[in-house]
Amino acid sequence: MSPASQDPRPVPPGMTRRGILMLSAVTTAGLTLAAIAITANWGHPDGTPFARGMAAWRQVGIGLGIGSVLAMVMSLVEIRVALFDEMRRIVHDVFHTIRPARIDLLLVSLGAGWGEELLFRGAIQPHLGIWPAAVVFALAHFLLTRLTWGRLAYTAALVLAGAGLGYLAEWAGLLAAMTAHAAYDFVALLWAEWDFRREERASIS
Repeated sequence: MSPASQDPRPVPPGMTRRGILMLSAVTTAGLTLAAIAITANWGHPDGTPFARGMAAWRQVGIGLGIGSVLAMVMSLVEIRVALFDEMRRIVHDVFHTIRPARIDLLLVSLGAGWGEELLFRGAIQPHLGIWPAAVVFALAHFLLTRLTWGRLAYTAALVLAGAGLGYLAEWAGLLAAMTAHAAYDFVALLWAEWDFRREERASIS
């Protein structure tokens, strides 16, 4: 295992708000195109990823509730459990380098919720199943490029999160999983911003 202090910064020096938003947009477009290509070539058991599920308004409400609550719980865990200190430092480095605005956090969260869920739950899960798709989802976040206990724990958490989103998509619909993912990311990023600014103020005083 490599010490966290030897890991490179998570974003290149000079990366800007505009740059991170463009990266998010390109990534979302790429994920969407990949989902379309998989569905076009392999088909979908329901015709399209959105063919079944509850009414749209119910899916959005369920997704907002589940995603927001889980984000608050996990954010508390990450702050209090030392195993996740490395991931907190990575997120703090991102905030220090980019200084994103709240609208940036929202747009990135919406892009991740749409693109990742469309690909992993909408296109891949129907063919591989919930748990294999969750493993692919976790590995796609590139957290194991340098092995540390914190990254292994976070990757395991991503597998569980991916499976949870998979079961949510099966129960309520893909839109519910998309909304839960976006809500989770946005609330977690808001919490991380608060945590970063709290530590920043403490270091100044």
